[in-house]
Amino acid sequence: MVRRFKQIWVMVLQMAFPFVSPVAGEPLLLVTEEYPPMNYRGPDGVVTGRATELLRVVAAKAGIEYEIRVLPWKRAYHMALHDKGVCVYSTWRTEEREKLFQWIGPLALDAWSFFARKEQRLEIGSLTDTFQYNVGAVEGWGVTQYLVEQGHPSLDKVAKDDTTNLRKLLLGRIDLWVTGRIIAEELLAKQQIRSVEEVYFLREVELSVACNIHNDPDKMKRLQFTLDLVRQEQAGEASPN
Repeated sequence: MVRRFKQIWVMVLQMAFPFVSPVAGEPLLLVTEEYPPMNYRGPDGVVTGRATELLRVVAAKAGIEYEIRVLPWKRAYHMALHDKGVCVYSTWRTEEREKLFQWIGPLALDAWSFFARKEQRLEIGSLTDTFQYNVGAVEGWGVTQYLVEQGHPSLDKVAKDDTTNLRKLLLGRIDLWVTGRIIAEELLAKQQIRSVEEVYFLREVELSVACNIHNDPDKMKRLQFTLDLVRQEQAGEASPN
């Protein structure tokens, strides 16, 4: 069944894009940040992670040449926003960002959540309940922008990464830590921290690839089409025959 699915996959891809060979032009520049387990540098310095490996497969099958660079988030986002030929991942796809980019995704489903030390015994029932607390957020992230737009009065948004915010939470320098559930669970598990818990779920959000609005639209459609096929293929392999 899996072999038959792969044969169908090749036929469909060839019908949609008759020449499944490297696309002419400059390689696509994929910029990213440290957001484990989705994208991060491995011990050997090579960029890896769930999203990275998925994109490597998609690009290879689509015949798209690419380069991956790890950069600070603000710089990576700025490049994808202003420079043709650039895409940034894994990016939270929000209403505010929708028209700024061409999108490829989803890569995964994430959630924006607030975390606190268990000893605080906080009871948070709404977003406005968090307004009374000092909340640590990463500068330039989608959830940070959202909270600013909601008029959050006590955001500490100077941190460049979530490792810093977790450390500040443990030291009591912030009361709440707002971030994506995926990276929070990864950092807590990796550091074997059991004294921190999720206290409020804000919303679900897709992690996707945000590409410059002036990128070749045919190349972007090719990547999206191939991503959809790869995800279908993976789902077929995961399901019982």
